[in-house]
Amino acid sequence: MKIREIIKNKVTDYFRNNAEYCGILDLYDNKKSRDHIINIGTSILSSKWEIEYSGGKYIIDIDMENEEDIDKKTKDLESKIKSLKGELENIQEICTHAECVIKFNKKKSVKKYCKSCDKELGYASDREREDFLKGRENKKS
Repeated sequence: MKIREIIKNKVTDYFRNNAEYCGILDLYDNKKSRDHIINIGTSILSSKWEIEYSGGKYIIDIDMENEEDIDKKTKDLESKIKSLKGELENIQEICTHAECVIKFNKKKSVKKYCKSCDKELGYASDREREDFLKGRENKKS
């Protein structure tokens, strides 16, 4: 039995044994609610105990018929992404870019990036591009 299954069984047992005591027996009796709570509990404990990272998995459990929840969650995630991008830009602005690495960008062009903050620093020189591509060929052999 996988560790995640063991955790899920423990969460299920705990929920079953304590639902009435906690005044949430109606949630246990509703299969959809019960499964949702068990999955969330399993995900949280798996992450907490570093068994696996399941963060974000709860999104799948949103009631897809509720457009307001979907809209709210989407706006919330977009706001967080915008905030994180701003934070990354601030870090990249103060970085000294002491060391660079050569790698492909999303469009498959060979570019220079800061090794510390991953900011794109420009195109690789002809020599850097040749060395990078030769290194990739040697790894394939």
